[in-house]
Amino acid sequence: MTWTRWCEGRTALICSVERGPTAMLTTLVNAGADVNKGKDNGVTPLHAAACAYPLKADKLTALVGLGADVNRADCAGWTPMHMAVKCNEVDGTRMLIAAGAIVNTMDMYGATPLDTAVGNEYVDQTLVAALKAAGATHSDGFQLPNFDDDEHSASPRVNETRRREHYRRYLML
Repeated sequence: MTWTRWCEGRTALICSVERGPTAMLTTLVNAGADVNKGKDNGVTPLHAAACAYPLKADKLTALVGLGADVNRADCAGWTPMHMAVKCNEVDGTRMLIAAGAIVNTMDMYGATPLDTAVGNEYVDQTLVAALKAAGATHSDGFQLPNFDDDEHSASPRVNETRRREHYRRYLML
């Protein structure tokens, strides 16, 4: 697969975060690229850097230094902090906290990054501790969709299974 085809639908900065050298970020911004412009779904280069595997700390730092908005939300209300937490990136989470990311921002479901972390059965507990140390709290408004009214469900156990599966899919946004 060629770079051009792989980057289809992504901004040049997002492609650079995922596949290019760090110096390319500065070059693109100096040439006029908007460090906060995202894809159609609102995912910005900083979202991509926060959830890259392995963590691209140099790129995350460069983007913040170039003026990336650490609290910019995508179409689902996820900030780069939500992304770093979803991807279990302890260092990325700490870097975003140090850069001024708000730890209690809620997404469209009312979930804070801490809610997202706790919903991940494989979460690194040092990530949870870092969030709590920065003042993160659980959202009182976090609600998963109610499947109890679904005419096709067979039992409360089926409904609970469907809630869990929906939450797993939600975390993979």
